[in-house]
Amino acid sequence: MYGDIDSGNWAVSYLLSMYEEKSRSFILSELPLVNVNGEDVPLTVFAEECCYMDTLYPLFRTTKSVKSLIEKGIKKSGLRQSAEEVIDIFSLDKERVERPVRAVGNERFRAMAAIGYSYGKQVFCFPWMSNTRFQSFHGNISMLLPVLENLGKTVILPLGK
Repeated sequence: MYGDIDSGNWAVSYLLSMYEEKSRSFILSELPLVNVNGEDVPLTVFAEECCYMDTLYPLFRTTKSVKSLIEKGIKKSGLRQSAEEVIDIFSLDKERVERPVRAVGNERFRAMAAIGYSYGKQVFCFPWMSNTRFQSFHGNISMLLPVLENLGKTVILPLGK
C-alpha cells in the first residue's frame, strides 16, 4: 500500500495487528469483520493471526533473547522446526540472536518475523514507513519479503510515496 502518512493506509496494518493489544485506542461504531477467503471473520479472531512488526508489539517488548523467543514460540505453536532451522530460514546472525529484539540492529525485521513465524503468525503487518525510512531498511526488508512469501505468509507494508 502506498500513500503518505495522512492517507490512512497505515491504519489497516495497525488495526489488524494491534487491535487485541490496544482495543481502547480504536474508535469503532461496531467491531468490524475481516473477509478471509470469502468468509467473514471477527477482527478479534483474525488479529490472533497477525504480527505487528514493531517493538510496540507484545512479543517484542521483552529483554529475552531472539533465540529464546523463537524457542518459546515453537513450543507454543507446535512448529516442526528447530530454533536453529528458523534462524537459518531468516538468515539471522548467530551472535545477534542471543540479544533482545531491541539490540539486533538492522536485523530487527528479520528477527521479529522469525519470532512471529515461530508463534504461527500468518499475517505480518509493518508500521507505515516514509520512503526515506524504507530505503534505510531496504536491504533487510527486501531479503525478508521473499522468505515470508515462500512460507505462504501475507505481508502488509504501508509505504510513503
